[in-house]
Amino acid sequence: MKRILIFLIITIYAHGADFGGVNFSIISSEKEGSVYKTVLNDNSGIEINITSPANLSVKQQGIIANSYNTFFNWKEMKIASAHYIFEDTGLSIVLSIESLVYKNTNLNKYMPSGIQLYYNNFFEYDFRMFKDSLFMRLKGQYFSKTEFLDEIFNAAKDPLLYVQVHDPSYLIRQIDEIKAHNNKQDKDQFELLEKTNSLLEQYLDLDNRHNDLLQSHEALTENYNKLLEDLLALTEKNELLTGEKESLSAQQEKLINGVLSLNNRNFFGSLEIYDANAVKEIITIKTSNPEFTVKDTETALKEKGVKVATKTIEAVFIIYFAEFPQNK
Repeated sequence: MKRILIFLIITIYAHGADFGGVNFSIISSEKEGSVYKTVLNDNSGIEINITSPANLSVKQQGIIANSYNTFFNWKEMKIASAHYIFEDTGLSIVLSIESLVYKNTNLNKYMPSGIQLYYNNFFEYDFRMFKDSLFMRLKGQYFSKTEFLDEIFNAAKDPLLYVQVHDPSYLIRQIDEIKAHNNKQDKDQFELLEKTNSLLEQYLDLDNRHNDLLQSHEALTENYNKLLEDLLALTEKNELLTGEKESLSAQQEKLINGVLSLNNRNFFGSLEIYDANAVKEIITIKTSNPEFTVKDTETALKEKGVKVATKTIEAVFIIYFAEFPQNK
């Protein structure tokens, strides 16, 4: 009996139904699990699949008719099929587009998933387009066909501009990127500030060390100038002493010569002139050879071809070296 009823219902639906003034052919209507599925067909052959939690109410039929009158009769767009899902929160519609040409532009190739619509007292759209490697999200309230088609056309015309202006997720990403960039700049600025402070500390340390070196240099310069003054004073004193030494040496030589002359008397007591160069030779030989005796010195003089009396050598030994020959 149940099979007969279902057959009768399907047979009746197949003859057609009036949904708010729109004639549809009901292809099928059955319950699958907890939902009811109805398949309609309009007079142009478009198949409409409807899923609802219960049999379609008069209000739902009116909504279907409203959506059909709003979107299905455009000369710019040809719909291949439609899927309606009624839920407690409202109605969602997916339109599979066969063609959409607007302002001489084929737009349906940029809508691989078709057009997603929502109805809850008014129509809204929320679907994505894809062009030039960019996904664009078109979302908003539907007001008119022209405004809606312009929205699609503008998205296809300049995807990047559309994404920048309309896509909230893109704007959020841009804001996040700007924040990340600002955070990086803040971090870099903080690191730069730390480096600057470190360099400033190093500079101050070097400046202190420089000042210490300047003070040390000034102290060393004062010491140098003092040492230079002392050196000049010592040089003057040395020159003075050298002059005095030369004077004393001359006086000493005169004294020695005088003593030698006194000791160089002849038998009658007369002073005899001695050879000054010979005396110098005696002094040189004796100074170089302290162990030499009068005889050794005399032999060395003869080897040099210097003739000197023995008493002259003895006198030099006694007067200049305080060495008495008789003790040798």
